[in-house]
Amino acid sequence: MAFYWCILIDLALLWFFCGNWILEHTLPKKALLKRKLSEAAKALNTRIRRDNDLLSAEQVAKLKEFHQSLLTAKKEASLKDMEALMKKFQELELPPFRHHGTIANNLEVLLVSIGVAFGIRSLFISPFRIPTGSMQPTLFGIHYVPLETEEISQGKLARIFDGLNYSRRYFTLTAPENGVIAEGEFHPLPAKPLFPKTAVTYLANGSVKHDLVVPADLGNTQKLLYDILVKRYATMGPKAFAYQKDEVIAQGAMESGDSLFVNRLSLCFAEPKRGDIMVFSTNGLTYNGRNLEGTFYVKRLVGLPGDTLKIHDRVLYVKPQGETDFFPMDGSYSRPFERIQSRNNGYAGHSIQPNGQYLRYDGDEFTVPAEMYFLMGDNTDNSLDCRFFGPIARERLVGKPCFVWWPFSNRFGFNFDKR
Repeated sequence: MAFYWCILIDLALLWFFCGNWILEHTLPKKALLKRKLSEAAKALNTRIRRDNDLLSAEQVAKLKEFHQSLLTAKKEASLKDMEALMKKFQELELPPFRHHGTIANNLEVLLVSIGVAFGIRSLFISPFRIPTGSMQPTLFGIHYVPLETEEISQGKLARIFDGLNYSRRYFTLTAPENGVIAEGEFHPLPAKPLFPKTAVTYLANGSVKHDLVVPADLGNTQKLLYDILVKRYATMGPKAFAYQKDEVIAQGAMESGDSLFVNRLSLCFAEPKRGDIMVFSTNGLTYNGRNLEGTFYVKRLVGLPGDTLKIHDRVLYVKPQGETDFFPMDGSYSRPFERIQSRNNGYAGHSIQPNGQYLRYDGDEFTVPAEMYFLMGDNTDNSLDCRFFGPIARERLVGKPCFVWWPFSNRFGFNFDKR
């Protein structure tokens, strides 16, 4: 997202949470008094309407008269008169009918808000965060972004801005001495909530241990180093695992997964279609003896009930029920599949999985059972999906992602799947 849009959104959020405090500390005294008179008039009007049946006719008449004087004063009165009216309002004696303390009022608002939020979450819109890289680059999980030194923000304010808007946590791992990364020796460090840290053990001269800190959880730290070492090994061979003093091991930023809203109503009025990105529950699913209960995955729906699927030369082919010929899922079908098959900008087509249960080899065919659906990640080289645990039932589908609300990247907004 463009820098100026980030600034506008930040200012809007700041105003939403701190607008009243800002006005109270920046407005001229007369303007602030007018604001307070307006708030007093609203509070008084609410009291008249709420307790009209409990107040006497004389009390109601006096309150209405005073309410009118407040409305008139904020337009015409002098500063001295407005101060006198505010003092009179604060000293106004009213019968304590239906009076609730501040704590009781705040608790009431909190409980109602929680009830409304849970109702919206259960019936309409649910928040969801992409946990892995299985949908990259359409949607991102927690991931590492390599950067050059000049691309890393150095100032504290710039880092705070990048963290709030782009979820970036910068870091540089440098070899303290000649040595190697100790295989498998990682452990989480104490950290603030939502800001995990992991220590990577580095062995210098074969025995001296150093802890290198990565701003990520254990799993993502392991993946980061695995990816780095695999790339080094491809060019350097066995020497890839040894580092020289002050050599940069990793430099850049860890970024959080995309946070999005899922439209639960989307499946109430229309059936799922090929190409839809869907969130589904993993309850009842197992893979390799591991129970996947209690989590939600996000994948792209590629096979409807009765479809026969196959992958050849990294192209997905579909033969709908009752048809005799396969057709490729590429640009001739939809824009998302065109991107996947382009094999550009991070897309790599559809891959077979010899370690899975279905579509294991080039040309393998699989027919989706009735009332079942087949889903795969856009990053099929790194996606635990229906190729491993099989097709899923209709009732496991939760809904379609509709809006990426954070971070403020180029995926922000409604059109993340139409770029």
